[in-house]
Amino acid sequence: MSDEEQEMLTRDEQIVRHAKKICSVPRNASFILDVRDTHGSFGAYLASWPVTDIVGLWDDLKRRGDRLGGQTGRYFLRFVGKDTPMFSKDVVKALVNQQVIDKEPTSKKALLQTQEAFNTWSKESGRSLCEISRVLACTV
Repeated sequence: MSDEEQEMLTRDEQIVRHAKKICSVPRNASFILDVRDTHGSFGAYLASWPVTDIVGLWDDLKRRGDRLGGQTGRYFLRFVGKDTPMFSKDVVKALVNQQVIDKEPTSKKALLQTQEAFNTWSKESGRSLCEISRVLACTV
């Protein structure tokens, strides 16, 4: 899309008219095409990423995609069926209560600590990361 076409979309009342979100679409399409070239498909890329390193996938989406950091990348993964925890306020509070972290995990170290906790709980319970985050949210 040309810059003019993107600008026109920011005025289209039938879609979200957030310029940065609109501009992220071609950038993310390019990211998906690059991944397809190296992995055969974007789905194969996601499927091959080990669930025991979901924090690494979040980082890759943030680094290589556009506007895919934080909760946006996590929501995207959930929408496409990739097992991933969500860090709602309740989940973060439960993680603090379990002494996994002391505040919302934003640093690499804190994210790795949450990954280790989720991996342990998944191994112990046989539950998915998604299920574990939902259970944690219900505990507070």
